[in-house]
Amino acid sequence: MLTSILSKATLKKLDISNNKLGDALIFLLSSPGYGNCDLTAAGCKDLANITGTKKSCIQMSLILYELGDGGVELLCEGLKDPKCKLQSVLQQNCGMIANSCGDLATVLSTKPSLQDLALDNNNIRGVDLVLLCKGLIHLNCNIQKLWLWECHFTAVACKDLANVIGIKESLRRMSLTLNELGDAGVEMLCQGLKDPKCKLQFLSLRDSELTTACCDSLAAVISTKQCLRYLGLDLNRLEMRV
Repeated sequence: MLTSILSKATLKKLDISNNKLGDALIFLLSSPGYGNCDLTAAGCKDLANITGTKKSCIQMSLILYELGDGGVELLCEGLKDPKCKLQSVLQQNCGMIANSCGDLATVLSTKPSLQDLALDNNNIRGVDLVLLCKGLIHLNCNIQKLWLWECHFTAVACKDLANVIGIKESLRRMSLTLNELGDAGVEMLCQGLKDPKCKLQFLSLRDSELTTACCDSLAAVISTKQCLRYLGLDLNRLEMRV
């Protein structure tokens, strides 16, 4: 039954979350979109082959998989294939550790079709963040949505993130929710937001360890950046001024 469904040429997305098919499922899939299926790094080679050859596949969702750097590296090989037309890649809580961001940066710099990238709940720090941002600001990168919830960022990360915000004109929506950016980090982000090239419309800074100390800088951005339609600040220590 599943094989028959997957053979449909019109199939664009398939959600088969919360099952125990695991790596064996990969041999059947033609449009990856799944979460919590016990996929491991061992299944990534076959999945990479699918993403690299199936032109109809435009979204890949890999949530709650312990792929590690080895699995992500294999997937990126498929993403770099010229026949791959993926527009959305969701790699949330995938156990990215040290080297994955270099592979993702290469994908971003060579895959203009990729518009939506979610890396929520992965540990992205230091050199890895620098590499990721290098891919994001590449001229061939057309990213529009960037989701970086709970990636263990601190204020140190905000210089590179602000550079992306200020340079990447295609970027429209970005979430930095649940990162300990602090007031100092947001001050740096505001510099990127004030850049004339910034076209960001949606920015979430929910639960980011902010206080009223950063409000003047944020207010200055809001008053001058007409394209910014949503700024999420809830779950921060902001107090009403009298």
